[in-house]
Amino acid sequence: MKIQMVYLVHFHDLTGKDEEELDVDIVNVNELIDHLEDKYPGMGKLLRKEDGSAKPNNIAILNRKGERAHFVKDFSIKLNDGDHVTLI
Repeated sequence: MKIQMVYLVHFHDLTGKDEEELDVDIVNVNELIDHLEDKYPGMGKLLRKEDGSAKPNNIAILNRKGERAHFVKDFSIKLNDGDHVTLI
C-alpha cells in the first residue's frame, strides 16, 4: 500500500525530508511506526511511550480520502492505500 508522509518540526529534522511516499506492506499505524523506526532510528521514541501508547507532545494526523483529517491517538487504527499521515 502507498502512504503519503509529511514530516514537520523534529520529524523533519530526523528524516531530512519534508515528505515522502512509502510503499509498505502494513496494516495499521503501529506497523507504520515500526517501519519508520527501522528506516529512521529514533522515530518510535518520538511517537510512543514505553508502554506503546501515543506521546501527548507529538502529533500524528491521518487524512483519508472522503473523510475529515483527525488526530491519531490509537496506533491500532487501520491504514488504507492512499492515506496521508502528517507527523508534527
